[in-house]
Amino acid sequence: MKISMPVASKYVSTTDPKCNTINMNDNLGNVYIYNANSFKTATKYDVKGVVSDTVSDPLGQATYDADTDRIVFMHDDKTIICLSKYQTITFAPAA
Repeated sequence: MKISMPVASKYVSTTDPKCNTINMNDNLGNVYIYNANSFKTATKYDVKGVVSDTVSDPLGQATYDADTDRIVFMHDDKTIICLSKYQTITFAPAA
């Protein structure tokens, strides 16, 4: 099962690497998906930012936390993930 989250931002449909943010809320922070046991198909997920039908960027890995029943994505604080670069963020079971 693949989880897709459409990005509600000013998506720029070019390959321009410039980030089109207004403030820090336009950057991806940590993601918590609650009640995950009801639909999870894996304990680790590869998280990607989809730029187009043929281009996606790996953003990191999310894991299932059984204690809180959540899928948790914690990004590296040194890396800025600009949401305006992506149409969708996907969580796919890790290979």
